[in-house]
Amino acid sequence: MNYITTSIYTTSEGIEPLCDRLTAVGAQGFSVEDEQEFNDFLENNKKYWNYVDEEFADSRKGLSRVTVYTAPEDDLPKRLPDVLARLREDLPEIDFGSLRIETGEVDENEWADSWKKYYKPFNVGSRLLVRPEWEETDNPEGRVVFINNPGMAFGSGEHETTRLCMTELERLIKGGEKVLDMGCGSGILSIVSVLLGAESALGVDIDSNAAEVSADNAALNSVSDKTRFLAGDLLESPDLISVPEGGFDVVCANIVADVIIALLPTAFDCLKDGGVFITSGIIDDRFEEVKAAVADRFEIVSTAKDSSWCQITALKRVQKP
Repeated sequence: MNYITTSIYTTSEGIEPLCDRLTAVGAQGFSVEDEQEFNDFLENNKKYWNYVDEEFADSRKGLSRVTVYTAPEDDLPKRLPDVLARLREDLPEIDFGSLRIETGEVDENEWADSWKKYYKPFNVGSRLLVRPEWEETDNPEGRVVFINNPGMAFGSGEHETTRLCMTELERLIKGGEKVLDMGCGSGILSIVSVLLGAESALGVDIDSNAAEVSADNAALNSVSDKTRFLAGDLLESPDLISVPEGGFDVVCANIVADVIIALLPTAFDCLKDGGVFITSGIIDDRFEEVKAAVADRFEIVSTAKDSSWCQITALKRVQKP
């Protein structure tokens, strides 16, 4: 299958807020070309300047762009002009450049292989190490290792929201918990929960490809016997989840603000009394709205922020007889 590529031309300054907004409106895979990073590379490697093709260097001048990869049936490319216009209105203090859009397509196998060279092992918190399947790395600290191959589910674990959730799981998983991951992507939060000591994890995602990739990642990490992944829309079919007796100990929802708010009743019903709800995917200008919605049902115990993204941890209030 060929994927649609939509390149958005911007400035170095505009890249981060543009990527944040793209993620917030549903973009799951994109690549970034930053003119400033290229210039910094040249500046830091002046001794190699004579080996840099001048025509190529000239072609990079003024080039900062974000390229979004979507399936042919995805309507995101059609929505982008409105998304970009709203972005410019919301952040008038930022020079976004032209925000010119250019479309094309790329073969699935070409995309699947090309991004791997940019995905390297990285630490999360004080106990976790995320390692791509095709990379080897030392682990002198004896961290818990999560081996990942996100495939076309685009879930590398590097995004701020995923890191925030993993850090909370690292802090809260003590051993023996039953975990529900709503919007599991490539299965990161489900699998990490089990690697940290949870008894079991159920991951659900609207994308059938994500459920398949999650199952493959569980096998990579030798936790297939403790994990299960389903494809389905929890907003339309909340009964898709088989809730264990007494409820789940932990429910995770690393999605986007509107879906988080819509899924709060399901998360509440699935949790045991006193259970933990961990949610992220909340861009900062939606934080207060989501926080208020969570507080209507749960007791918020902590919040965190990384870049423009926010995370909330809350407890299900004990129901009085």
